[in-house]
Amino acid sequence: AVYGLAEAPLAVTFPKGGEGLKWDRVDCRALGNGEVKSVKEGADGSRMLARLGKPLAGISLAIRNDGHAVGENEVGSIVLEGASITPGYLCRNGRITERDGPLVTGDLGYMKEGELVVCGRSDDVMIVGGRNFYPDELESAVSSVDGVWRGHTAAFQVDRGKRAEIVIVAESDDPKSPATKLNIRNAIQTLCDVTVSEVCLIDRKALPKTSSGKTSRRLARHLYESGRFE
Repeated sequence: AVYGLAEAPLAVTFPKGGEGLKWDRVDCRALGNGEVKSVKEGADGSRMLARLGKPLAGISLAIRNDGHAVGENEVGSIVLEGASITPGYLCRNGRITERDGPLVTGDLGYMKEGELVVCGRSDDVMIVGGRNFYPDELESAVSSVDGVWRGHTAAFQVDRGKRAEIVIVAESDDPKSPATKLNIRNAIQTLCDVTVSEVCLIDRKALPKTSSGKTSRRLARHLYESGRFE
């Protein structure tokens, strides 16, 4: 398990060769509050996050919150500097937009014993009832439900007036199954003690993907709000 992105072509952190995969098992509710609380295997409301190794030589990696660097086991924005970090972007009109200052990746994470752990994307975080929820953890819980195609799920937030709610979309062989919908709600409730506003079961291959094969939560939300998933 490693961390990399196109703006740092491509490597940022790597584990030491031969160490094997290492995990952190953390409490989801604490993580939503920006705290890293380790829990034992089998604990309710827990999430497993992979350690992604230490930064490579020449790359400076910092975890920042409100612009200030934080210590280990504190969640914040992943910020990079170094000779291999791109200085800017080539626009479609041929112009080059130069970056001013360090690269703010848009990813959230924390450091553990000098190794990076990624929690999710900052623009995907859902804020419901004053609590933060990472769509990755909800989608993982949904994928474990019988009748759902593993990895073919999307969790996102919708705003209904002044109230924010969570919606789950999942591919299934039986989109009309009330039992599957109920089991999804129960899985989310057990994980992080939050009620899902709506569960939409859809046919296989109906969930939109990005060009790299990842679930497009933004487009899934657009399709939901436009009534395409009814």
